[in-house]
Amino acid sequence: MGRHSDVKLTASAEIDASAEIAFARMSDFDGFLGVLTDQGTFLQRRNAPDPITVGTTWSGQLDIRGAVRDIDVELTGLERPRFYELAAHGGGLQATMRVDVIAEGADASRALVAIDLTPVSLAGRIVLQSVKVMHRKLEKRLRSRLRRFARYITE
Repeated sequence: MGRHSDVKLTASAEIDASAEIAFARMSDFDGFLGVLTDQGTFLQRRNAPDPITVGTTWSGQLDIRGAVRDIDVELTGLERPRFYELAAHGGGLQATMRVDVIAEGADASRALVAIDLTPVSLAGRIVLQSVKVMHRKLEKRLRSRLRRFARYITE
């Protein structure tokens, strides 16, 4: 499956906090697990309880367009306080998410989030087609959530 089948979602937000503080909040994986559970996604860490490092994995289930799918997630890159990268597989899709935090001053930073989705099966291609149709809406939702999270960081 060629690159033409891929979908990329991106968002950025200014944060009124240092890169160190912003990164610490944005890499609170255990906190995110609680939020995801509240939204109907269940993930559980499979290895290395603490600290979370490259190679840490999670597995669980999430709802993709009304169907519950198994998912595996791995932390594939981490450089505090600059970036982390996750790779996920499930529901016929392969995804990578990279979160970058860029210092813009002593008490200012910018968060950049990029999500790449690639189908790995026919079911994944079908799901990705609907994602392509909703691309602008999904990217707007990602931007909105990231900006809301940026405000949370500074509260």
